[in-house]
Amino acid sequence: MAYKYRRRKPISEIAKARSMQGAWRKGTNRTETLSIDDAKEIIKTPPTCQYCLLPIPWQELSLDHGIPKSRGGESVPSNLVWTDKRCNLTKGDLNDTEFKALMKFLNRHPKMKESVMGRLRAGGAVYGRRRTSGRRRRR
Repeated sequence: MAYKYRRRKPISEIAKARSMQGAWRKGTNRTETLSIDDAKEIIKTPPTCQYCLLPIPWQELSLDHGIPKSRGGESVPSNLVWTDKRCNLTKGDLNDTEFKALMKFLNRHPKMKESVMGRLRAGGAVYGRRRTSGRRRRR
């Protein structure tokens, strides 16, 4: 029997907005809410990533703690910024000032930039995972 390709239905604006509300609640440890109107406005006029300075499509929106929680940052709206997923993963536990300085340096050295950014992303993907036990995972 041949597999029949099924098209996905386009995601409605309200579903996108609710998804963003959930991300905001998670980012603030369920203490703050983002109104549905504010979420719709963010979708209509996407914010610019403060690290790579590119507009962020809603599928790539990610909340980032300016001062990481691992370094004492709080989950309050004043410490949260919208970034794209790639920059958030690359930033890791650097604070926003350190990461902006790193990006400024790397923009002056384009050959070095892709290598360093790839390594930071790979490290973030490995070390950003939560471990369920105290033992190291085997590969």
